[in-house]
Amino acid sequence: MTNWDFLSLLTSNIQSFICSFVFSFCIYYYCFRNVIHSILDPLFWSLLGSCFGFSVVSFLFLLDQISIYYYSSYLLTQFSFIIFLLIGMKHRISIINPVIIINKSYFLYCFFFISLFVDIFCQTLTLYLRGIPILMESRLETFSGGTGYGLFSRFLDISRCFTLYFVFYFWRKHKFRRILKVYIIYLFLVLVASGSKSSVLSIGVLYFCYVFSNRITNGLKELSRITKLLIPISILGALLMLYIRLGSFTTSIIELLARFVFYGDIYWQAYPNDFLSVLNDSSPFKALFSDFLGSFRLIDWANLPTPIGIDLYKSVHSVDLMTGPNARHNVFGLLYFGYAGSCLFSAVIGLCTGFFRQLCLAFSGHSHIIKALAVILYIKMIALETDPTLAVTGLVSILMVFPILLFLSFCVFMLFDKSGLWEYQ
Repeated sequence: MTNWDFLSLLTSNIQSFICSFVFSFCIYYYCFRNVIHSILDPLFWSLLGSCFGFSVVSFLFLLDQISIYYYSSYLLTQFSFIIFLLIGMKHRISIINPVIIINKSYFLYCFFFISLFVDIFCQTLTLYLRGIPILMESRLETFSGGTGYGLFSRFLDISRCFTLYFVFYFWRKHKFRRILKVYIIYLFLVLVASGSKSSVLSIGVLYFCYVFSNRITNGLKELSRITKLLIPISILGALLMLYIRLGSFTTSIIELLARFVFYGDIYWQAYPNDFLSVLNDSSPFKALFSDFLGSFRLIDWANLPTPIGIDLYKSVHSVDLMTGPNARHNVFGLLYFGYAGSCLFSAVIGLCTGFFRQLCLAFSGHSHIIKALAVILYIKMIALETDPTLAVTGLVSILMVFPILLFLSFCVFMLFDKSGLWEYQ
């Protein structure tokens, strides 16, 4: 089923979709009402997309567009994910800190300014060489083309997460306030220029993770104030970007709402007419870890499988475009591991997601560099439900960038401080 076919079906049966959404929302609300305390929690946005995906699959089954085989597979995998996610979040993790950093404050300064420099350098160079994304026909062109700009994207993404974490840290410590204010203004400008409709919201998401990982007692009140500010700004910003492109405010609102429905686009492309069965399912390991294998040159990119979403989009729409939906764990697991294996795969995905959420709380007595790393791991690994391969891409970016930031910080630290860096307990 093409995107246009689904939208036509949706507009003709909007009441059925609303019923499906209410049914899905009630399930998610019941399961996670005591878990999610802020809409800035990255898990909230993951579950929101998952809820809309649930609505789409139920809607398709209600209208007899998919078989009981696919609907039952989806229900089994989704409930496996939810159950093991809740189990993972109930497990308390405690990690002893074996290393004490001598002159810790000074090393944090070094790490912050190195991250800040890398962030600004990569962003400035990218804008200079590739142009302003919001002015492009597709902002995804910025890092496309196989010319190495994807590496800038990795450094920009990870260094910015570290920088933002330490912006919040030093702001609460009342240090570098003038520098931090300038950086925040700069960040708002480049995020708007990026053309991403949820980019400004990412600041609030990272602040939630900072509050969450540091167990700040009055954090929920602060998050409530930030939410009241960021959510309207994000919505108005998204509508403004759509209005500039579409020229109609009504159409902009409809398209923004449609973006939420499109969380389930993989399902209406894969399940109806058994389109999933035509895809190559011979290399599950290569498909899951393709970014790791390709980035570290363990296997040539040409010998790695094409992402499911791209193959599926080409098959369904009969076009040769490098675009497509995210391969959600239900579809990825069913294709590569079969009906029974997909349930186990989804259970592992849920358990890992819960583990990485709890990992944020496991480093309360550790250095803020380790806390920041745990926060970034959580933000990247939350994509396991949306697209397991995307989560692997985030992990690869961390493996590439974090050691370099750490090494550069170590060099600067040793250049100006001779007291030594660490000692073992």
